[in-house]
Amino acid sequence: MHYETRLREGVEEESYPLVMKILAEAAIQEVFTSGAQRCLERMYSAVVDDAAERIMDALDILVHDGYLEADADGYRFPSRLLKDFWAARFRGHHRPLESR
Repeated sequence: MHYETRLREGVEEESYPLVMKILAEAAIQEVFTSGAQRCLERMYSAVVDDAAERIMDALDILVHDGYLEADADGYRFPSRLLKDFWAARFRGHHRPLESR
């Protein structure tokens, strides 16, 4: 619960759902890929005008705070403990972004 509370306090209310989708994807799929990022951008472009910018801001926050790190394939959890926490949180109800 601490991780979610900390994130909720650290990001804008409108960006919080994006952060959660990014974390879910990275936890369940092992990586948040550029393809998943494009899918998320398409989904949110219908709701907000600046979806791409919000996603990049969310990724910057997640990397800065140590939740994710960038690698050649996308963004991953550097910590197995964090990955397992978020995977348990989203297991059973996260549909991969690229299959939507």
